[in-house]
Formats: sequence, structure tokens, C-alpha cells
Amino acid sequence: MAWVVAGGHRFALSYSTNVHPARTVEDVMAFLSGPVAEVRREIFPGGRAAVNLRLSRRMADALSRDETLLRRLDGTLAANGLFVQSINGFPILDFHAERVKEMVYSPPWTDGGRNLATCRLADLLAHWLPEGGAGTVTVPTGIFKGYADGPEILQQCAHFQTETLRHLVDLERKTGRTVRVGFEPEPFTTCERIGEFISYYEDVLLPEARRKLEAERGMSAAAAEDACRRLFGLNADLCHMACEFEDPAEGLGALESAGIRLMSLHASSALEIVRPASSPGAMEALRRFDEPRYLHQVCGADAAGRVILRLPDLPELFAMPAEKLAAVERLRVHFHAPIFFAGDGVIGTTRAGMGKGVRHVISGKQTDTVVIETYTWNVAGAVGSGRGVFGIESGDGFARGIAEEFRWFIRTFGVTVEG
Repeated sequence: MAWVVAGGHRFALSYSTNVHPARTVEDVMAFLSGPVAEVRREIFPGGRAAVNLRLSRRMADALSRDETLLRRLDGTLAANGLFVQSINGFPILDFHAERVKEMVYSPPWTDGGRNLATCRLADLLAHWLPEGGAGTVTVPTGIFKGYADGPEILQQCAHFQTETLRHLVDLERKTGRTVRVGFEPEPFTTCERIGEFISYYEDVLLPEARRKLEAERGMSAAAAEDACRRLFGLNADLCHMACEFEDPAEGLGALESAGIRLMSLHASSALEIVRPASSPGAMEALRRFDEPRYLHQVCGADAAGRVILRLPDLPELFAMPAEKLAAVERLRVHFHAPIFFAGDGVIGTTRAGMGKGVRHVISGKQTDTVVIETYTWNVAGAVGSGRGVFGIESGDGFARGIAEEFRWFIRTFGVTVEG
């Protein structure tokens, strides 16, 4: 939650507040004054600290209508030594509903509601940024593939995404502040792998951006492309990349080679089981993570690293005959494990790959925004007891676990905190 330096690179380090249940702006102010402030005081006691703020569409609408409410939130941030450097706009409905699952992608980018919500979040971020400053709003790449996929879907997504781009161009001209959008690939969604995203960006999104900005803003083709490349890029979630068995250094290197900006990085890791067919104890232990709120996509790779198994959620895995896992060498599950957690001797994590991705980004100075995103503390607590599944006492609340994530990150990557 602060500007930090590692390897000569300065960036904002925060955690995503999507972990905190909140349905109103008052709820947001309560968690900012409570656990967020608690973690800031423990880990970053000197000066103000960055916060990755999760706001729903309803909250953003309320803040846009009610200037008094916005000023109250401003005051809460200032009183607790916090400033908003990025917004998690991926889930804009109720992220702590009893069942979220595939609704986390709603509305999709084929719906104008996603454009309107993203523009509203961009306006709020511009309000919080300093003059001349830049920040990022993270959003899904498109639509849940379980609903639809194909060229027509991509073109519809590009239409509404470039409507957002026009707004960002106008917002920058009007305010002098740069709000960027980081599209976040996730298994079973549009452009779920970095290679897919690069192809979509170059073949569909850029041409649509040039067409609109030339025709409707009078920009040259070169200026339109420059605007798209400056304001539209990728948010890389290392848990998602691990589930797809993408090498983080190769994927992020390909992104840079394509001239697409890494707008932000989510430090996160997935659950992993080695040779699941011969590990019945690990498979049984994995059932602890089969909870009803979030989608936990499953991918399996053979000994050569080829993905040979893809399932949209854990129940499908447990319904499979064990022999169908015989060729799977590594099984990975989209369940955000705390970044300090390497496993419990039964179930492992992709922490090593996550570390490789973070080091690649720091050494290459690819982004100014790094976010620790472990939104599963609530559901992990529900399936654990005593010391809990991640080794944190269940009665301590997850602020302690989040603080431990920061300590591990600072220690592991040689981070120096400014101020």
C-alpha cells in the first residue's frame, strides 16, 4: 500500500480491497478506516500509502451523484494516510453475494453497461489522481466463454471498449490526468491467454480504435494508435497465467515485444497438485476449496507441459473418473492462495512461478502498479479451523494474513519502502 523501490524500479504496492465485503460507500469507508488502515500502520507507518480500491457500479453511481458523499470518502482516505492509485473494476456487481461464479464477468464487454461503468470509475480515479498523475482501472477482457465466443463477440467487445477509449482521451484532455485500462485475462474468458490478447489487440482492437478516433476525434492514424497503446493495455494476474500454464517471463516478454503496455500486475498464485491420479490424499484435501461463491477453473498439463484438461469449476473435477487424470502431471486450480503460502505438504501452490513473474516485471520496469490480490480469505476461513488452511489463526481476522503477505513480498523481492 505504498510507493516502494526494488531493483532500482519505483512502483506502487497495494492489496486489492475486493477482499472486504462492501455494498455501500459507507461500507467502503468502514473498511478503509478499519483493516486497511490497520495494515498500513503495521507495514507502512511513514507517510501516505497507495490503495487498490474496489468499487461496484452502484457505489460509483452514488459517488458521481453525491458530491458530499465523495468528499466524505476523500476525507476518510486522507485521515487514514491513503491515496487511490488504482481501481479494481473487474467485479462491478456484488462480489460477496452468496453465489458469484460466472456473474463476476457481468456485464460483459458486449453490453454497453460495462463501458458506462468503466467510464464512471475512470472519472473517479481522475478525481483522486494528482495533477499530471496516472493510474489504472482493471477490467475483464470480454465475456465468459461459457456464454459465447467467436469473431462476432470480439468485434462487439472492441466496439464498447473503444467507446471507453474515447472517454479516456477526452478525460485526459480535460483533467490533465491519465487513466489507463488494464484488461485482465482469466481462464474461460475472451482472450484468456496473453497470445490471444495480443492477437485481439493488434487485429481487432487497434483497427477499431484508429477508425473511431480518426473519424470522431479528428486524430491522425498515428495519434490514434498512440492513444490506444498508452491508455489500453494488460493487467497480468499471475494466478490466472499459472492456471493456463503460461511461463510468466515469456508471456510478459511477448507483450512488451508487441508494444502493449503492462498497466498493472497482480501478485497471486494458484493451487497445484502433482500427479493427481496417484495423489488421492491431495485430491481429497482439495475438496476443502470447493466453495459455492467463486468460480475455480481447473487446468491440467501433461509431463511435457501441454494443457490436456480444462474444466470450468471444481465440481466438474470431482465428478470425473480418476482414470481420466492418469496423464495429468500437474493440476492447477484458480483459487488465489496467499503469496507467502507454498503449500502444506499435501497441496502445493504456484508461488515459484509467481516469484519469477514479479522479478521479471521489476527488472524490466514494466509497470508502476503491483497489487497483491488474495480475495479468498473469507471463503478460506469458512473451510478451515484453528490455524486455518493458510496457517493463520481463524480468530485473528485476515488483516493479519494480508500483513504477512506484504512482509513476505518486501523480504523476498528486496523492497525498500519510501518515507
